[in-house]
Order: sequence, then C-alpha cells, then structure tokens
Amino acid sequence: MRRLLLVLALLPFGPAPPVEPPPRMPGPAIGPCDTALRAARNAECVLCHAGIAGEQEASLHAASFTDASFQRGYVLEPVAFCRGCHAPEADPAVAPEGFARTHGVACVTCHDPEGRGAILATRASGRAPHAVAPVADLGTRACVACHEFAFPGSATHGATSMMQRTAMEHAGVTTACATCHMPPDEDGHPGHRFGASRDAGLLARSVVVETTRLDGERVSFALTARGVGHAFPTGDLFRRLVLRVTSARGTVIEEPFGRSFRARDGVREEIRDRRLAPRQSVTLAARAGATWQLVYQRVTSVDQTPPFASHVESETELARGAL
Repeated sequence: MRRLLLVLALLPFGPAPPVEPPPRMPGPAIGPCDTALRAARNAECVLCHAGIAGEQEASLHAASFTDASFQRGYVLEPVAFCRGCHAPEADPAVAPEGFARTHGVACVTCHDPEGRGAILATRASGRAPHAVAPVADLGTRACVACHEFAFPGSATHGATSMMQRTAMEHAGVTTACATCHMPPDEDGHPGHRFGASRDAGLLARSVVVETTRLDGERVSFALTARGVGHAFPTGDLFRRLVLRVTSARGTVIEEPFGRSFRARDGVREEIRDRRLAPRQSVTLAARAGATWQLVYQRVTSVDQTPPFASHVESETELARGAL
C-alpha cells in the first residue's frame, strides 16, 4: 500500500501539456491560399535578408513557373499536378497569377510553408526577431516532396512508378542535398543560387571519363559519377547523358545513359534505367583513332508512338577527348 501511495504521489495531476505538432515541411501546394498575404510575408524576408533574397531571385527556384523550358513542357500538359510544385504559392486548381507566377518557389515556400510565422531553419538563433523552428536535417527534408513523386494516376510508389525519385537514390547518403546545391556564399551563409542542371561547372565536376586501350584497336570508356549523392543525372525523367564517338571517317555513334519508359493502361512506368549510380562506373568499347564527347542533354519530350523519337532541347558538353 505504501508503495502504491508513493507511486501515486509522484504521478502528475491535471491535463497533460499540449504537444506542439512538428512543423510541416515544404512541398507542393495542396489547396487555396491567401497569395497576397504570402507575398507580403515574403517581402518581410527580403527586407532583412536582401543578399540571400537576391541569390534566390536569380535562381531556377524563382523561375520555376516562368522558365522557358518548363513552359514548353507545361503547354503540353497544363495540369494541377505540375502547378503544385512549380507555382506552390497559389491554388493548383487554377493558373497562377502575380506573385505566385513570378516568384515560383519563394522564401516562404521553404521557410514558412504553414504561414505560422515560425521560420524553418537548420538551427535556432537567439538574434532573430521572429520565432525559429529548428530542423536539423532541413537541408534534405525541404527538398524531398517536390523532387520525388510518382507518375500521375499510378497506384503504387515503387521505383518503376516514380516520375522522379531523387530521395530514393539519396537514401543512405549522409551528405545533405544542401551541401552540394547550396554551398556557402561570400558571407558564409548557405547559398541560395541552387546550382543544378543549368550549372555547367557542377555537371562537369560530377562525372569522370577514363579511356583505356584494349586489344587491337579497341578502347574502353569508364564513366564514373563523382561526388554525387544520387543517380546521375537525377530529377526530370528526360535528362540524360550521351557519349558521342566520332570515327576518323566521320561516322557518329551515340550511347545514351538515361531512363526508358512505356505507357500501360494509360499510366507511364519505367522499363530501363541506364543512369550512373553514385560511385558506379560503366564501361563501353570503341575503336582508336576517333574523337569523343560526353554531353548532358535536356529532352523536351518523347513521341508516344514508334519510333519514340526524342526531341532534344539543349545539351551541355561535360568532357571531350581523342582516342
């Protein structure tokens, strides 16, 4: 009895204190929002963080809806599925206007997704004039929802049903997304230029090409992803590497490294993935006496009927050499 009374005496009385729900991470727009209020809140961010805001305003995040490449694809499929990530500061059910259209992924999209006023950051700050909600792994968690998703209409979320699966590819990698895509700026703050597929220097540093003479006139190529925490290239399903070998007679042979898809019952799915996995090499063979070039291609679309021709929008040279 004494032991029972002692236990009861130690138990807290009264209702338990409310548990603060974890902050919602950035992600696609999920419904109507007060775009004017969001624009005003974003202007407050810019007022105190002009340098960082300047970097962000010149980034692909800011142009996520107005970017010409996106617009070429969007005109073919102008759907809410696309607007959710590319215009997250508006109701995805309608075409974005004003702030939501011109600012794309804004400051508040990543740092105040709930509009509660507590700014998401990697760590707390005693000097901030506003509440801060520290999220230790924000440098990865803030990226996931808009950089990994299944094809519209897919009933599963397995690897072959994913339109983008960068987070799956990055699983098990301790380096945060921000480490490579948000390196410190001149002031030591995480950079907000968000270098990615338009950063030729970053792309070129991400792959190494080595050639080795084999028997006879054959030469092997070894392509190795370097310092990349996901498949290369990742993200958009129409990004690919192409190894182009031109013989002394002018004959051109191209070897693509990307993903192949098919449509079944109206839903797309992946049937092949030839991209470079992290720290993985791929070896090919070609004859000596030729020149070679490795390029990163942006493919606008692929025909839905045979021969399924690809429409290349642009390409960036990553490396070249002679055999």
